Amino acid sequence: MALFLVLSLVVALASVASSSSAVFVFDDLPAIQPFVFALTVDEAKKDLYIHMAGPASNSWMGVGIGEKMAHSFFFVAYTGSGGTSMILSPRVATGQSEPFHYKQVSCELVSANDLQGNNSVSLGLGADGIMSVDAVCHDATSWTVGGKRQTLDLTNSAQPFIFALGPGYSMHGGNFIQSDSLSANLRRHYIHGHFTMDMKQATVSEDAQVPRPNGPDNTSYITSGATSTGSKLQIDPAPIIHGFVMCVSFVVIFPLGAFALRFLNSVRSHMAVQVLGLVMVCMALAGGSVVSVQYNKSKHFRSPHQVIGILVLIALFAQLGLGIIHHRIYKKQHRGTPMGRIHHFLGPSVIAIGIINVPVGFMFAGNARLSLPFFFFFLVVVLCFALLRFFVGRFRKPKPPVGMPPTAYVYSQTADAPPAYSPSRNRAANDVQLMPVASPESQSRRMA
Repeated sequence: MALFLVLSLVVALASVASSSSAVFVFDDLPAIQPFVFALTVDEAKKDLYIHMAGPASNSWMGVGIGEKMAHSFFFVAYTGSGGTSMILSPRVATGQSEPFHYKQVSCELVSANDLQGNNSVSLGLGADGIMSVDAVCHDATSWTVGGKRQTLDLTNSAQPFIFALGPGYSMHGGNFIQSDSLSANLRRHYIHGHFTMDMKQATVSEDAQVPRPNGPDNTSYITSGATSTGSKLQIDPAPIIHGFVMCVSFVVIFPLGAFALRFLNSVRSHMAVQVLGLVMVCMALAGGSVVSVQYNKSKHFRSPHQVIGILVLIALFAQLGLGIIHHRIYKKQHRGTPMGRIHHFLGPSVIAIGIINVPVGFMFAGNARLSLPFFFFFLVVVLCFALLRFFVGRFRKPKPPVGMPPTAYVYSQTADAPPAYSPSRNRAANDVQLMPVASPESQSRRMA
């Protein structure tokens, strides 16, 4: 009888602890598994106990305390290095950018027989898989970010929260993280939204624990003490546009400008195409800079890809200036210049470095698998330029050297005097003009 009373008391306490939590469930997802976030606050210790679960097809999942990213505290979870364990990283953000690890708060995973998932990935990484985290973050009801002290209001019946899920594997930049680091790099979220929680319902005075399932069958979670206030799908096109424009500029546009000068003998076409390429590179670099400041690994512009890109842009402007100066001098003096020789060798070098920097950028963005399609694209463009050069060279009429007759010259035909016989504009004072040669018939008449 005493044993029965003890067991009943334990069950009652567990029931009270389970009910002293707020639960948010978001099931408007293409995956089978909904996103779940349950919270219990230990008021005495200021500890936050959480249960968070989501589709394993997404690279990460997270919840932030606050109505926007700036100055919010985040729980961010992703797979560990083995692909089956889970990592929970406490983070903060200073703006609309990737949150960074907040070392002042420590979180530890909690294991129990009656907790689902047990901090692991169930059913593998994919649409049917489930990521699950049960954890406690100690002394986490207040935090400092950007010089501002933020505090979670435990009396607020509509405390704002935000949530987000990372991109899937098939999406742009959706490689699974699989890292044990608390500062692992995150790609921009695929879906994000807002909800509120009743902190009075989620708070207990002491002896809190990880929220247990609150569904009718005690195996699932249902929304309780929480209200969804909107969600949004978001695919960031900026990295895609940046990469595409850079590929086209260095593989197609700049080589086309060189082709216009070398095989079409058109200086104007050469300049127009190269200026177009420079404008495209400037636009792509501006877009890449906007993307870079959103991520921890790139916001300081120290990576090899970024440094090479900036140096290439500087070289392109130098190349444009050298070309203009050389052309102006050549038009006046009809002679080669040192600027022209530098321009001749700098151009191909910059194009080659720009092409090499493309796969470097793919690896930096976590999309190394795109290097192979780029390599095939490059080979196709090279083949097209080779064929174009062949046909242009085959059907173009070669110009004869100055002062020489055309290649099809026949002595019995009449032709204009070669250009070398025209009076020279820069004739020296001791030059002797050649008189026209009279025909034999006119000479005989004079002799007569």
